[in-house]
Amino acid sequence: MRALTLIATALLVTLVLAPQEASAGNGENLLPLLPADALIVGAVNMEALRATPTYRHVSSTIESIPQAQQARQGLAAAGINMEEATRTIAFAANEVSNPANPSVLVVMEGAFPQETVLTALRGQSDLTEEAHEGHPLFAGPQRTATASLSDTILIAGSRPLVEAAIARHAASEESRFNSTLRTQVRAADKSGVVWFAGRVTSRMQRDNSELNGINGVAGSLDLRSGLTMRMRIDTADEDTASKLVSDFATSRERIAGDSTLRSLGVAGMVDGMSMTSDGSTATLNVNVAADAWNRLVATLAALVASEFE
Repeated sequence: MRALTLIATALLVTLVLAPQEASAGNGENLLPLLPADALIVGAVNMEALRATPTYRHVSSTIESIPQAQQARQGLAAAGINMEEATRTIAFAANEVSNPANPSVLVVMEGAFPQETVLTALRGQSDLTEEAHEGHPLFAGPQRTATASLSDTILIAGSRPLVEAAIARHAASEESRFNSTLRTQVRAADKSGVVWFAGRVTSRMQRDNSELNGINGVAGSLDLRSGLTMRMRIDTADEDTASKLVSDFATSRERIAGDSTLRSLGVAGMVDGMSMTSDGSTATLNVNVAADAWNRLVATLAALVASEFE
């Protein structure tokens, strides 16, 4: 098993799926473990997410991936059912110079008896047990690491971020987000199951002129019936927000007429997409009917599974 298996599985669920209702388990209690200089943060209420049809569909796809099977079997042998044990997932990603080497941290809260987890991790041949700030740390390939902080907290991701989280936990210190990210975190609607907040850096703006004038985003997802997403985009001024709306309308027309995207089911979603602006804030709303969304999820799940064949 690769040390990244937990990360990949958690992020696949986080990025592809969305929710049902519930405010408990919104991940705010896990934010102190996330890096202060994060580019994007968010959380998933896994207890509510598991009740959605989309989750069940993608979960079966994940089960077909050999690496995921191996990871689950290894943990199950030690007495841990990750799907049932995980209540909440919080995640963060940092800006990196090389996109091929992402800097990611995943924090999982649930029923993870520490001795049971340590036994499972010690049974993985590609992990090396070390110690950091008094906590066992399991180093993996590609500068990754996994650590158990308590009977309820398990973390995995890029080693520097894992080590920093261990240090903050040991010192009971809070991670103080960049002011822009802090604003977006406060603005994010956390009453659903999936929420996210991110900031745009000057470096990102230099690399992509389309991001000029955009400060950050905050959004939430809902999957009770099809897909509903609301994303708030904070910009520098009213003109920038208005331009976003205009550019979105142009892109919407292009996507609707793209035969390749239509064959994937993406183009059919544009009818349920709209963007408005109010002052310096633009808001993207996405409402996709259940049939169209389920077809797209099936296509994406098949593409992901094919990468592991």
